This record gives sequence, structure tokens and C-alpha cells, in this order.
Amino acid sequence: MSVSLQNKTLDFVQSPEDIFNLMSAAVNDALAVLDIGNNIVFWNEHSEKYFKYKHEEITGKHFLKTLISQKYHQTVLKNIDIPEPGAYISETKTIYVEAIAKDHAKIYCKVSLSVMKIKEQLYTILYFRDATDYKLKQTLLTLKKSMEFVKIGVCVTNMEGAIVTTNSALAQVHGLNISDLTEKKAKDVLPCLSHIKIMDEFKNYSTERLCKNNASGKDVYVKIESEIVLDDDKSPIAVVITCEDITDSKNMQLQICQYNEHLESLVKERTHTLSETNKQLRDEIVKRTEMEEQIRGNVKDLNMLLKEVHHRVKNNLQIIVSLLSLQSATISDPLLHDIFKDSENRIRAMALIHEKLYESTDMSTLDFGEYLHSLASELLSSYNLRHGGIELKTDIGVHTLDIDIAIPCGLVINEFITNSLKYAFPGNSGGQIKVSFHRGQDDKLYLTLSDNGVGLSKDIDIKKVKSLGLQLIHDLIVRKLKGTIEINTDGGTEFKIII
Repeated sequence: MSVSLQNKTLDFVQSPEDIFNLMSAAVNDALAVLDIGNNIVFWNEHSEKYFKYKHEEITGKHFLKTLISQKYHQTVLKNIDIPEPGAYISETKTIYVEAIAKDHAKIYCKVSLSVMKIKEQLYTILYFRDATDYKLKQTLLTLKKSMEFVKIGVCVTNMEGAIVTTNSALAQVHGLNISDLTEKKAKDVLPCLSHIKIMDEFKNYSTERLCKNNASGKDVYVKIESEIVLDDDKSPIAVVITCEDITDSKNMQLQICQYNEHLESLVKERTHTLSETNKQLRDEIVKRTEMEEQIRGNVKDLNMLLKEVHHRVKNNLQIIVSLLSLQSATISDPLLHDIFKDSENRIRAMALIHEKLYESTDMSTLDFGEYLHSLASELLSSYNLRHGGIELKTDIGVHTLDIDIAIPCGLVINEFITNSLKYAFPGNSGGQIKVSFHRGQDDKLYLTLSDNGVGLSKDIDIKKVKSLGLQLIHDLIVRKLKGTIEINTDGGTEFKIII
């Protein structure tokens, strides 16, 4: 309707309602007219059919609050313009809104909106047309654009299975173009859906399929998921299908399975090897245990034999000592008597070692401190000086000693104490004899023998001396034990022996 027609009409119109009726008669659209407060003042028959409201039910009601969804109120308000000066009607605006019918049905509408001045009153004129198809197209367009950003294949079909829209990712999975898919039956053009018979099968559907890519000819694993879309009446209207290429994932799973099988094979092989090794070790342990038992038995027998040897050697040496003692009792020559006495003490010193070893649990080593105490007691006793004025002091740090070293050391100590008792303290004068025996940090043995008696001659040469006792000390230390002897004669006699 043009402005000039409106101006001619207005010359003979008696009331605004006559204009509204004339406008309604000229179109087949729903028509509503609002006053300055947006209250409905006119409602034609098409509006009654379209929105289910009778004229008398809606007249006087607020248009926005009664008919338009809240989210579209501002869309309506910002398009209501006052006519320019000298004009009876404003420029017509076209908007899209969502209306709510009396039965609460939501209707997407195309609205043509303008403002008309009649007898100095402003009225908003609204023509309504159903825009559901338009909304659907806009929705599909938005959906299609959005689907292109999705990395997995997506398509929407109607309930007959025809593809309504899809994305390039779905076409790429199957080696197709989008143009090859549009409006085609999904199960006819998509290899992954060839097993589908009826579209109802897609309700809450999820599966994995192996299909072929048409472009490369390669097999592709895909994961398919779908859901049937329902309308407000719970009736199915479409099917949304997603199709994800999981070939890499499947290949990785296959590689993992193969690697697991390889590992299991290795584990079985290693387990078998370990089992065989354990069996061999158990057999070896059994053999070694038997050998150890046999060795322990042999050692026990050897210990018994060695104990018997020490016992018999000690007894034989005691017999020799007794024979020497008996023989010395018949000798009147003091020199010969002393020779027999010295020999008797030397043999007694060796016999004492065998006696201590016989009494010991370890017959390869000797408790040297205990041996020295017993040797000194016997020497003092043999010279009748147990309770005399001669004091024996010992400082023994070596508690155990190998028999090969113990016997020479015992003889050396015997010779030194014997010489001290015989010559160091003339006239039974009192004195002190010291024996110190320690192992140094260099693992050498340090034996120091000293007395505070009259002492040896300062120019004595132990290598050339004719005394059997001193010759014996030199031979045992230097030749047998490969040690050294240092003699100090200041304030008595001191032998520093290093072995």
C-alpha cells in the first residue's frame, strides 16, 4: 500500500478502525495494530486463526508481554520509528521474531512493521507471516558452517535416510566430494553405513566399522555414532550421524597388542630360562650343601686328628723334659746342669704351645696373652722366683697368633726371660722384666723385651756372640721370621724386634 493511496483514503475515513479494516481486507496475512503504549487495539480474523486468540481475548493486552518471546522484545522496540514530518506512515521494517500462541506453540514469524499517524494518533501496524521454513534454512546454514569446523565427519538425514547436510570431513573419510552426498541416501553412498537397513536402527547407535576409502582404495576404520532427533511432539524428524576416522588409533592398538604379545613371549622365555637356572641353582645348592657337610665332617675328623697330634707332641715333649730333668739331677757339674736346665725350659716352652693349642677350639691360632702368662709362671717357678723380688710386666695387644709365628716368638721370649733371670739380677737383687707385643698400622708385629738389670756389654754383636740363647734369638727372628733386632743396653737390656 503506497503513501499516496493512504493519503487519499484518509480523506474520507471516519475512524482509525475503518482504516484497519480496509488494510486487513487488502491482505491475507495476520494483522495486529498497537497503540502508543504497545497495547493491541486491532486484531483481524487471520490473527485469530494464526495465534488462536479471539479478538475480544487479546484486545487491550500488551503486545510484547502477551505474544512475543522475551528474547525478541528489543528487536521489536528498536524498529518502531515515528513517521517523518509531513508523512502519515514510517518506512516499513522487516524483522523475524518468535511468537507464542495461546496454546503455547512457538511460531517463528516474518513481521513487516511500520508506524502510521491517524488523526494525530500514532499506531504501530504489524503484518505476520509464518517464517518456519526460513528459520529452518537459516538453522541449516548455520549448522552446515559450524560442521565444517568439526574435525570428525558429521551428516544430518531426514527419516527417509536422505542426507540433508554434511561436512567435508565425512566426505574425506570415504574419499568422496560433498556434492556426491547431498540429497542421496546415506546408506547408499557412505560405505560405513552399507549395513543399515532402516533408519530406526540409528536410535542410540554406536559401532566401529571397517570400510574402504573410494579415492585411495585403502581400508579405513571408522567409529559411527548417531541419535534420532525428536520434535516437540516426540516424533522423529531427523538423524544426526557422526563418523570418526580411528585408523591411526586402531593401528596403534594393533601395534600395542603385537608388542604385548612380544613382551609376553619374552616373559615366558625368560621365565623358562629363570626356571631352568633356578633348578640348576637348587641342584648346585644341594650339591654344595652335601659337599659342605662332607667337608665339615672331614674338618671335624682333621681337628680331632690335629688335636691328637698336639696332644701327643705335648706328651712327647713332656717326656723329654722329664728325662732331661732326671738326667740333670744326677749331674754335679754346675755348667752342665745349667745347659740341661736351659734345654729343659726351651722344650717346655714348645710343649706349652702344643698344650694351649690342644685346649683351644681353633687349633690354627694361639691365645698369646694366656700362653705368655703360663710361660712366665713356669719360668719363675723353675728358678724358684715366684715370690721373689723380680717383677714381670706384660703389655700384650696381639691376642691371637698363627702357630708358625707363635712357636718362634715363644722361644725368643723364653730365652730373654731365662737370660734375665739368670744374669740380669746378680745376688737375687730385685728388678723388672717387661714384655710388650703389638701389631702396628703397617700390619707388622712389634715385640719389645727389656729388663732393668746389669745389661749386656755395649759392644756386643749378636751375630758373633757364642751364647746359644742369643744365637737362638738371632736365628729365629732374622732367619726364620725374616725380622729385625735392635739392641739397647742403656739402663739394662732392651730388644726391639720387628717381624
